[in-house]
Amino acid sequence: MSQLDSIIPLYGSPGKTIAKSSGSYVFDSDGKRYIDFESGVWASNLGHNNREINNALKKAMKETFHHGYRFKNPEASLLSAKLLNLCHLDKGQSTFLSSGSEAVNLGILIARNISGRNKILKINTSFLSAYGYGRLSVDNNDKVDVAFDDIRGLDELDFSDIATAVLEVGCASLEGIRFPSSDFVDTLYRLCRLNKCYLIANEVTTGFGRTGKMFGYMHYDVKPDIVVMGKGLGNGYPVSAVLINEEVATKFSDHPFRYAQSHQNDPSGCKVGNAVVDYFEKYNILSKSEIAGRYFKSKLEELRSEKPNKIKEVRGKGLMIAFEMSSEIEAQKLCLDLFNAGFIVGNKGASIRLMPPLVISNKDIDALVDEIRRVA
Repeated sequence: MSQLDSIIPLYGSPGKTIAKSSGSYVFDSDGKRYIDFESGVWASNLGHNNREINNALKKAMKETFHHGYRFKNPEASLLSAKLLNLCHLDKGQSTFLSSGSEAVNLGILIARNISGRNKILKINTSFLSAYGYGRLSVDNNDKVDVAFDDIRGLDELDFSDIATAVLEVGCASLEGIRFPSSDFVDTLYRLCRLNKCYLIANEVTTGFGRTGKMFGYMHYDVKPDIVVMGKGLGNGYPVSAVLINEEVATKFSDHPFRYAQSHQNDPSGCKVGNAVVDYFEKYNILSKSEIAGRYFKSKLEELRSEKPNKIKEVRGKGLMIAFEMSSEIEAQKLCLDLFNAGFIVGNKGASIRLMPPLVISNKDIDALVDEIRRVA
């Protein structure tokens, strides 16, 4: 067994060995370049190996990289203020963890604790987390699934023991990117308010400009009680956050519980998070990503009109885009053909998933579209 083969294959057989990365590109150990339309695992929104983000981490290494979770640090306080302001959660509170799954689970734990209820409502095509509440089986009494965009199903639910509704607007993991209608989200929000059920916005994937807005829930007329985020917050560095509004913070102070993770509120992760937020403002990333998303979708729509028997649908918001192939076999073949040609794309069922860095160039978008035109 070679040194590289010593890694446990938890997600199928190991693929190519990635040796370095820069911007929208990754390079394998043979020097071959790939344009990464998955942003790693949808995390490197500001591009791989971003110099300004890297410099923030280097600075943290020279100051305070890690300390016990009993202590405060200025980076965590500063990032908390920035994120609460971005989410319009005045007088709210936040905490910082390492992964999106941790953030989702803590958000649910807080909602269950302050509500005295147990059940968790989610869209059946959305993803909760890689462990904890996310691993509850479909027949577990604590998890309630509602079909995607099923307004009638929402209206028929008994909310009396539902502690929280977790809204993941992009449904990237299980559905290949689909956004619910405004009517569905409006209904969910109304029922949450009517039944004193806490709304959690799961922004682990859709946060930090991915959809053309800073957070995905901002495409809808809702005010979540809790916002959880990860991935793009660290641009590939493992940091996540849980934000709670003033009401939840007040109730939590009345019903507190102890919770600790080794890297909770680490100054290193918070230093990176601050650099990410500042980078968005400094370089007007939201506007650029929204424009790039419109351009990308327009090119894919042109391709769909050329190949209506192959490409059935183009959908998405911002740079969170998918297109539907005529079959799963066609999609899988296209995904492999594109990889061999130097393009990394995602695949779920008959869908091809496209979530490139927000700094991707039109030239790289055109290169992918031209290759799809050639091989599809």
